[in-house]
Amino acid sequence: VARGAGSIKADQWRSQITVFFVGLFYAWEIDGEIPDNLLAKNPDASEEELEEIKTVQMDRSLRRHYEAVIQFTAGVRIVTSNSISPNEVSRGCKALQLAAQSWAGMHCHLVPYFHYMASHLEPQFLKHGPMANWWTFPYERNNGFLGRFNHNGHSGGEIEGKMMRGW
Repeated sequence: VARGAGSIKADQWRSQITVFFVGLFYAWEIDGEIPDNLLAKNPDASEEELEEIKTVQMDRSLRRHYEAVIQFTAGVRIVTSNSISPNEVSRGCKALQLAAQSWAGMHCHLVPYFHYMASHLEPQFLKHGPMANWWTFPYERNNGFLGRFNHNGHSGGEIEGKMMRGW
């Protein structure tokens, strides 16, 4: 997704999440279907990993993970739309909640704040509108604009001062 040096940009992440499940399907499919079997375990697991595995088993079903990814990507696609209705807010947040609950039920290792995204963003969408209006996408876009700004070789704060006076 990202080309050259540097990191992936916000708009690239947004585009990537909408097609992520297609890549997973292509990687995991066998004869056009995701098999309902388990992923292989780590053959080179350390003693600590083997002890931990005895206490908690993560569900390694490709099909269940794929279903959770579908829910997650659908939810992200809905809540990152440029316009969104209250019904779409509810539907998108519900999809994110179902994905988080599915992964938690499969004993996946989720970051501590993952559930927050799924459970507590709905009031923010209803209060502030579409995520594209208040998330980092506009700031990333403006940073890109400033990075591409023609400075004609000026350095040392000259161009920043000129831009500040112009605003």
